[in-house]
Amino acid sequence: MARRINRRIGSCPCPKAHSPTQAGGAPRASVMPVIVLLCAVGAFATGNNLFAVITVAAFGVIGYVMERNGYPVAAMVLGIVMGTMVEQSFVTSLIKSDGSILPFFSRPVAAVLASMTIAALLWPLGVWTWRLLRPWRAAAKSS
Repeated sequence: MARRINRRIGSCPCPKAHSPTQAGGAPRASVMPVIVLLCAVGAFATGNNLFAVITVAAFGVIGYVMERNGYPVAAMVLGIVMGTMVEQSFVTSLIKSDGSILPFFSRPVAAVLASMTIAALLWPLGVWTWRLLRPWRAAAKSS
């Protein structure tokens, strides 16, 4: 259905394409070496040093290993790209509040978002504890 809508609107020049490597009909084995070459040239051009190229290669290997093992690569990319900006903003906010973390919870929307973040971080620990204690409860009830 989405393909029909895209064909009628005309926003997608290749309605059968599912990924950027299939957009022109080129096989992935032909497109990926070109992308790797352009990444290496771009990394070298930014600072004229080989360390940037080695860093790009290292993160490429890390991304490949993550993809092969089923980990989301997009989360790593977001963390690398946004991590520095978020850290700088966080430090600036702490400096403005004289080191107090209370302003992050003072507004209702901020408090709800912070609570949801803390709950999302603690949820796996709660599930792990629940699964760990469940056999003990079943054994206690049957005795």
